Amino acid sequence: MRTVKDPDEVYLDERNGIHVLKRIQSNKFLVVIYGPNDIEGVIRTAYVTSNARKNRRCKNLRRLKHY
Repeated sequence: MRTVKDPDEVYLDERNGIHVLKRIQSNKFLVVIYGPNDIEGVIRTAYVTSNARKNRRCKNLRRLKHY
């Protein structure tokens, strides 16, 4: 929940899924994906990814302003 409340990066996918990322190590990120219309507190999925994989996966997503 800390990642959702205070993300380092935020992206939007083609189905309006919101991807919030939080750096957990120098080269690792926690990715949490949830939908804009999901009930508050419902997370679709969460996983840990490397910086290189994050860059590949997020290049096709629209970056949102940090909030």
